[in-house]
Amino acid sequence: MLVNDRFRVSYCTPPAPAAGFGAENLLEATDAAHFSSGSGVGHLVLFECKDLPEAGRGPVTVTDLVVRAPFRGFGEPVRSGRAWRLYGAAAAWAKQAELLRAVASSDSADSSAEAVAPGLPKLPPAAPFETDQFLQTAVSFAGDPEGDAQPTAAVAVYFASTHGVGDNVDVTFVALVGRPWPATAAENPAAAAAAAAAVVHSLLRVRIDPANCAARVFPFGEVAHYIGAMPLCLAVSSGSDDLVNTLRQAMAVLAESNALVDGDEAILGFAHVDNGSRDAELLRRQFGSPERDHIAILHPGPGQLVMGEERPTAEQIVAFVQAFANRWKEEEAAAEEEEEEEEEEEEEGGHPAAAPHADCGHSCGGTCHGADGHPPAQEEAAAGETAHTATSQPPEPVAFEGMESLTSAEAYAAFTARGAACVFAVAPWCASSLRSAKDVAALCEAVKVPVASCSIDQLWVKESVPSVTPTLALFKDGRKVAECSETTHGKRGVVLDIAACRAMFDAPDKDASAVPVA
Repeated sequence: MLVNDRFRVSYCTPPAPAAGFGAENLLEATDAAHFSSGSGVGHLVLFECKDLPEAGRGPVTVTDLVVRAPFRGFGEPVRSGRAWRLYGAAAAWAKQAELLRAVASSDSADSSAEAVAPGLPKLPPAAPFETDQFLQTAVSFAGDPEGDAQPTAAVAVYFASTHGVGDNVDVTFVALVGRPWPATAAENPAAAAAAAAAVVHSLLRVRIDPANCAARVFPFGEVAHYIGAMPLCLAVSSGSDDLVNTLRQAMAVLAESNALVDGDEAILGFAHVDNGSRDAELLRRQFGSPERDHIAILHPGPGQLVMGEERPTAEQIVAFVQAFANRWKEEEAAAEEEEEEEEEEEEEGGHPAAAPHADCGHSCGGTCHGADGHPPAQEEAAAGETAHTATSQPPEPVAFEGMESLTSAEAYAAFTARGAACVFAVAPWCASSLRSAKDVAALCEAVKVPVASCSIDQLWVKESVPSVTPTLALFKDGRKVAECSETTHGKRGVVLDIAACRAMFDAPDKDASAVPVA
């Protein structure tokens, strides 16, 4: 069962979060509220049992955790961390939060506890975690049978890194799953474990895989986290289930033909949207979705809707989806072949595939970071140097098809002063930049705004664009009015979130310099 209501937040690493984003939101276990920490990473939050009696025994035993991070609106979703279940004598650590945080920040947390606090009881083993491409993870304390037999006094969760640059840590919730303590003699351990697993599963975001991609038409809200990760076929309707039922008939035909699967991956999922809902309004505002009922495919590449028929038959839907799936497979195969060729060129004498990444000091969605998600510390970077290789040569020009390449301060100033213009700030060694270029070019072509690429390391770029790669910045008459560095996890790795980029063109500018979507 979910036991969040039996716990309270007794400690959160200072400084205090902004109003409305406090650690107490972590116990809400919904997407309605979020925790946004103070600056930096390495934050500890302690959840203490509210019913803790003097004997140190709580009324529940926590067996699992679910950690979820927000998909949109927050730039630093949590990536990794550790969790401890405190019980028995180890409950004394709940009163020594700063010492526990010092242990958590150590590379070998379990072995450092005695050195940090020799007078405290032995610390139970830590349960490490890392969020997946859907920014969520389940954490089990199964490796600690002693704790399974005792009540839980407190749970400590340490947030070590993020999928961003580490300015702070954003978390949607921490769900505590457990069972009453003490267990009754009639309780079946296997049944209790199965019940806990069911609760954990219900708290995780929906996964669309080959086994269920054509099995269900999801409410759009349940699969909105797939925007930018894979295509979604949407039935936008109101007042009747006719269109959704027609879509289900088409899905059955498509499932039999194996049209929705590419190897061991699903090509797209299916969802329905109430035409009068906020989600439908969002689709209309961001993607130009019509107000009438219709079938469409939300394409994560250029961040747009591929329109189908207004009132289609099942046969028309099958043809529409089949054509899209075939084109998607061809594009993916071509992209993979292009990526393989680039890797071969690097191995034959181009840029080393990984070595330059260790020196970057920037964020590129994790593709240029170390295993823990942080840029490795460099004395040169601390001194303000920007070397990416062993040489002192300036960064080479970055050129992509469909984009001008800006290689001087004069060219940069002239380009950004020409009314509406976009700058795609990248780094030549950044895999996310290379993977995102084609989609950025397609987006800018769709909104009829010119785009040019430039190296993020040039001083004249640093003055107006943050050192985060890749970044798409929108300028109006020489003034930057918007920028987007949000990334998402596509089929080939981390890429720039094109849907988030497209929203820049729809947001009104405070100084009435908005760039209308063509």
